[in-house]
Amino acid sequence: MNVLRLRGLSAAFVAVALLAASFSEGSAEGLSAESAFSRNGVSAVSLSPKGSWAVALAVLGDKYGLLVQKAAGGRVHPVIAIERPFTYYAWVDDDTLIVTFDLGSSDSRILIDLSLRNGEVVASKNRIQVHGHVVDPLPTDDDHVLWSHRSSGDTYLLRLPTVDLLGLGNGNASRTLDRQLRDPVLKLQGAAYSWITDLEGEPQVVVRPSREGDEILIGRRRERGGAFSTVYRYLEDDDEEALRPVALVPGTRHFYALGLAGKDTIGLHEFDPDDQEIVREVYRRDDVDVTGVVVDPLTRDLIAVESMVEGERSYFYMDGFFERYTDELQQLSERLPIDSVRVRSVSADRNVLLLHQWGATEPGRFLNYFVDSDQLLTTGEWRSDIDRERLAKTESFRVASKDGLEIEAYITLPSGSDGPHPLVVMPHGGPHGARDVRLYDPRVQYLASWGFAVLQPNYRGSSGYGREYFESIKKQWAKAIEDDIDAAVEHAIGRPEIDGDRICIVGGSYGGFSALASVVRHRDRYRCAISMNGVSDIPLLYDSSDMADSKRVMDFYEEYVGDVETERELLEAVSPAYNVESIDTPILFIYGDRDRRVDPDHSHRMMLMMDLLGKPYESIEIETMRHRPTSIQWVIVMRSMRRMLTRNLFPGRVIHPDPDIGGAGVGRLKHRLDLDL
Repeated sequence: MNVLRLRGLSAAFVAVALLAASFSEGSAEGLSAESAFSRNGVSAVSLSPKGSWAVALAVLGDKYGLLVQKAAGGRVHPVIAIERPFTYYAWVDDDTLIVTFDLGSSDSRILIDLSLRNGEVVASKNRIQVHGHVVDPLPTDDDHVLWSHRSSGDTYLLRLPTVDLLGLGNGNASRTLDRQLRDPVLKLQGAAYSWITDLEGEPQVVVRPSREGDEILIGRRRERGGAFSTVYRYLEDDDEEALRPVALVPGTRHFYALGLAGKDTIGLHEFDPDDQEIVREVYRRDDVDVTGVVVDPLTRDLIAVESMVEGERSYFYMDGFFERYTDELQQLSERLPIDSVRVRSVSADRNVLLLHQWGATEPGRFLNYFVDSDQLLTTGEWRSDIDRERLAKTESFRVASKDGLEIEAYITLPSGSDGPHPLVVMPHGGPHGARDVRLYDPRVQYLASWGFAVLQPNYRGSSGYGREYFESIKKQWAKAIEDDIDAAVEHAIGRPEIDGDRICIVGGSYGGFSALASVVRHRDRYRCAISMNGVSDIPLLYDSSDMADSKRVMDFYEEYVGDVETERELLEAVSPAYNVESIDTPILFIYGDRDRRVDPDHSHRMMLMMDLLGKPYESIEIETMRHRPTSIQWVIVMRSMRRMLTRNLFPGRVIHPDPDIGGAGVGRLKHRLDLDL
């Protein structure tokens, strides 16, 4: 596939960038599943280092595009249109981008040089024909890029001149690469998958796998090619000792790292490589883990620490970052909750901040804030087909489970009515290390728009709440996990907005198991249950799942779920397939015929037993669907779910079809997706 010849798609992306098409949901009651799951719009925006250009990744149906525009304004120019997703893009200098996209069996790399000619954007493209990837685009160095290359089992870190990088796309790959391999920045035995570089682009910290697990190496600031030394090593499965380097500490040889460091929750710590120990706890919360950090791509300074607080991303900005903007950001904070907005990048003159805002009622919005003029402009929106005015708010609450463990849950109430509303309980999959968040969820918003309240409990074992919370899930399938779900349900039905006599439970994967286990546990509580790719026979997971291909995963399951050799009877006792006689609730089974994680036989066994015992059920097999549905398959799944829920929770109601938004699975654009800055 030649990306440079797909000219026909460029016109479509001009529409993505400039079209302000009309959009109407008509007289239907709820949202269209097609629009709720549409991925159309701008998925990412980036400023060039000096703020001269803006670039956006755009999606239209199954097409992907790269759009650019001069930051001062003007026409949006579609640079690339392709039927494969982009896997990487970064600025090499203020006028040059490197872009990588997936061709299926390999990646293709394009270097794009931008210029302005007679007021029109001109994009010169050159294909890079060399194996490897960008470690650091060195945006403050206009002449070089840091490149990783594997050869004969070793990893070479190369400081490639940009002109050589262009040469690699013109048939000179072998000669240029051979010359660079003779004088690498660093040669490392084996693989490496995480690098931290300083302002000069010199590698300072690298993480690589070893036989025992992972090890952190740190440079000694010697001459080029100087050796790295191991400063920390931890076993692959030893989460207690794991450290993840994220940034350098300015003015020192220390680095920041995420880890437990003997505490229950993951925090940000300062590590001294000379003494090979943590010397300071920089930031930590007792209630939730630190999930990530924000690093300034130009200065490499640590900007902020990220945590999920009450289900939303929360940013603690480091001292000093906002001090230079105090007055201006005071004005900005009156329009945006600063602690829930991520700073994606900052221009070199510190006058432009690129912000990313998202939440339950905002699927994703990119904004540019001009400090000097106090202007706040939207540059793009993700999931542009969805009518944001119709999205329902999601609330967070905490409740004690049967054994006293406090869990967090989220409830979304339909907007425009006081209720009481029927309740859809939606436990997440996993169950180990997964979680729900209080951000835009197309499943939740789709159901809420049709009149259903939705409950999402983050039962024990959910990620982000610390080590003790995670480990409390051990061997608790259909036991304490369902106690947690029960506690959340009982809290929810105690609210006046909820009709406690109209409840259904739905879920996928472990959530499907939980839906089935819950109707075994409560014969009269739920009017219906829906299991999508749900587990019904726990021992079957040990034989027919792709997880059985990994000894490491099976060892984990033996510890956290049960030993199928010595505890088979206990696992069967809590498996819904062995308890069908206790089920009186109508069930809908939805499953894919290509699911390798939860074999379709889980649904087949349940349906066979329900046939034998005369139990009511319906089923939908979706061809080509794997464990995770595609966007179009989600449309099929959610429409099927809504029909089942409406029949049981709104008996007698006419089941309206989803509103037609046109476009044969693509949908029309409601919002203008321009990059006018």
